[in-house]
Amino acid sequence: MKDSGYGVVYLLRKTSMTLAEIRSLSPPQFREIIEEVYFQEAVAEHKTAYYLANILAAITNTVPRKGNRTYKAADFLAGKEPRRVGDKGASVNVREELEALAKKFNIRLPAKEIKDL
Repeated sequence: MKDSGYGVVYLLRKTSMTLAEIRSLSPPQFREIIEEVYFQEAVAEHKTAYYLANILAAITNTVPRKGNRTYKAADFLAGKEPRRVGDKGASVNVREELEALAKKFNIRLPAKEIKDL
């Protein structure tokens, strides 16, 4: 967000933060919260688009036509799922980050549950 006024309104609209709480944030905190709220909103929008794409694929697959092509949700989605971006602009691998945190705090992770991250 280029102007902090727009950022304040954005946070007021998307979070339960008060104006006093937003004004008490330091500029780096403010930026981080804006980026996190924006990321979470993008993920929610992608999930909605994915559900709709599944419906479109199901409808398309039930219409009789020549050829044997089966459509998937990905055929109707314009972009990929939003990913977190690290400080250097590289995509953050959630699994590696989780494993690093687990190692730091000496926690054993269940391998089956995190294999799809």
